[in-house]
This record gives sequence, C-alpha cells and structure tokens, in this order.
Amino acid sequence: MTSRANMTLRMDMSLPNGTTGFDEYSGFYISPPDLYTFNLDRRINSKGMSNYRVLSQTGQFDIRQSFSTYDKDRDHWMGNCARSYGGGWWFSDCTTNMLNGHFDSEQFLYLSFQRYRPNKLKTSTMMFRSSN
Repeated sequence: MTSRANMTLRMDMSLPNGTTGFDEYSGFYISPPDLYTFNLDRRINSKGMSNYRVLSQTGQFDIRQSFSTYDKDRDHWMGNCARSYGGGWWFSDCTTNMLNGHFDSEQFLYLSFQRYRPNKLKTSTMMFRSSN
C-alpha cells in the first residue's frame, strides 16, 4: 500500500509536558524492496510545528533516503546511524528526525516539533492514507 505515490502522511507527536502537534505531507510513498526509499512531496498541513528541519526541505532531510538498519547501512554518515542511535530509520546524517529511536532516550525526536530544543518525545504516530 505504501508504494502508491498518491498518499498523505500524517505524523502526530506529544512531549512529556502535554504539548501536541502534527505534520501532514503530500506525495508520500515508500519504494519497493530492497531499499524502502522514503519519498514525499511537501508539507500541506501542520499544527504546533516550526519550519525548522521540515521533512520536505531538501538539504535538511534527504526526502529520497533509503531505510538504514544495523545490518544495512544506507545513511550518508561515515558510521552506522542505526547502530549508533538505536534503531532503523530513513537517516541522512543521523538524528535530525527519528521516530523509531529508543522510547526513553534523546534519540526519539522530531526537531520541527521541538523548535530547536531536542527534548525527547513522549509519543509519535505515523499514519498514511490515499490522497484521493
């Protein structure tokens, strides 16, 4: 289902202090195996987020990034981000955004939501649906 290019991605988040927010992106899809490349077009809706480290801004997040894991290092960092930061993700240069990090760690983050202050998240949910 995620290989269809006409999907909307919504990411909801909360901080331990009760602050909530979300981002929505159009043109979301994940390429077929073996790379599971993350693709999206642009941010279309947002609440409680800043414009810092938005997923659709080229140069701040590689929106055509392959999924990197402990055993499949596909990030652009000289080391292995998944091994160093505790989980698989569409890394470019490690932990700008990582909703797959260890729950109770500083690597569970989304910098657009935290507005330059990398506080750990309390919750995150990624949902997708057809844009039609």
